[in-house]
Amino acid sequence: YGPVCRFANPVDLNGAAGWLMVNDPDDIEHICAINVKNYTNRYLPDIYKWVTNEQGILGSQGTYNRKHRRLCQPTFRRPALLEDFAHVISVRAGRLVRLYEQQPEGVEVDMALQMQRLTLDIIGEVAFSYDFQQVTQIEKCSPSSPAYAHSTHVSSV
Repeated sequence: YGPVCRFANPVDLNGAAGWLMVNDPDDIEHICAINVKNYTNRYLPDIYKWVTNEQGILGSQGTYNRKHRRLCQPTFRRPALLEDFAHVISVRAGRLVRLYEQQPEGVEVDMALQMQRLTLDIIGEVAFSYDFQQVTQIEKCSPSSPAYAHSTHVSSV
């Protein structure tokens, strides 16, 4: 779609005219770090606001959000820690990439679910030093895995 994608809002959801999705790393840095004060509001689905009670960094806006971002930011300014985070992300995502490369052509993939699982594994390892094994579950269910091949053979007998 390119570095910036615009999505229309044909049903007037939450009164927004539409949304922009920014994909370029330099633009994301500009919006989220360099010039963050110019970008104070973002779209949060009502269900997300309800679930988080509009609290926390991801579920809030305005003064509450600024206060909590300031508390968390020093951690994310340590280069060694960021390199560790990047390594975890690279290793976990690399497992999925290899899995996709092994799958037969035409296999349908639920990307939303798989990205949720990947994210949970990354957060688990980075924040809690815990492996939720969600990518492992994806691998076990893959058409290219021996377990999958065995299960389809047994079910067809």
